Amino acid sequence: MRPHPSYSDVPVTQRIFAAFSHCVAVIIGIPALIITGSSVIFLICPVISYLICRRYRKIQLNWLSSQAFQGTIANLLLGLSMFVGLEFNLPGGITLFIFSIVFIAAIYTLWGALDVALGFDFDYIILGKISKKVSLINQTRKKFEDPYLPTKK
Repeated sequence: MRPHPSYSDVPVTQRIFAAFSHCVAVIIGIPALIITGSSVIFLICPVISYLICRRYRKIQLNWLSSQAFQGTIANLLLGLSMFVGLEFNLPGGITLFIFSIVFIAAIYTLWGALDVALGFDFDYIILGKISKKVSLINQTRKKFEDPYLPTKK
């Protein structure tokens, strides 16, 4: 039996934004690909996820920032895989293999989005630990302050 959600005290709207960063490739990327016919538009998905990650990092919400960063990496891999599968003249078997992996990974991102929306801590199989380390390093990173800009008094 699964334990109770560990982050269920986080407001629902913030959890939904973090969940959206996981599944933005399915919600925006695939329909945009079908409508426009260009796989380049699919590469906007990691940018959207990263903007959500930056928002949460800015307001010091570590768990949400870490989840959004995992979504960014997953969407980047999905977008690059779709781009390679559609734009390069690969043999049919390799293209089919790439699209099969992308389909399975897209289903996996939906699972991650559902877990995050419900308040569970979700980690991707390979990406989870690495992205959490990078996210924690980014959280503790010192902000850049321009010495030539006037300071607020």
